Amino acid sequence: MKKILVSLFGVFCFASTSCGVTPQPHSLGVVKATSLVAGTAYYTYGSSGTITPVASQGNNVAITLTSSATINIPTGAFDFQTFRYSVTQAGAGNYSVTLGTGFNFGVDVTTVTFSTTTAKTDYFMCLYRTGSGKCDMVSGSVRGY
Repeated sequence: MKKILVSLFGVFCFASTSCGVTPQPHSLGVVKATSLVAGTAYYTYGSSGTITPVASQGNNVAITLTSSATINIPTGAFDFQTFRYSVTQAGAGNYSVTLGTGFNFGVDVTTVTFSTTTAKTDYFMCLYRTGSGKCDMVSGSVRGY
């Protein structure tokens, strides 16, 4: 039996094979299950100047910096799709991170500051909105892990 958990933070499969679910917008604003292969909700990106994740490759975006980089919002996202980012300083560290203009800040989360210490990882989360074409920052950076 496959157990599937659908939450605000994404779709999780608790089985050793394909779950058969992918979050997609529904006319009533609920999540519709269609297809997801286990393990596709996580994708790793290297650092090479500009990093633009692809939504279909997963909601969890892991970035290992080997140089300074600009992080853009994912392409191909659907309304209310949530993305969780981890950004790790590799090599000598001290690399700067800039967020692209597609990230939208609000009253509570007004900026993101990243660690520059070698081997430290920072986390942040955003929610894509189709109407604005931007990712609303729903958490600031949690730094230094």
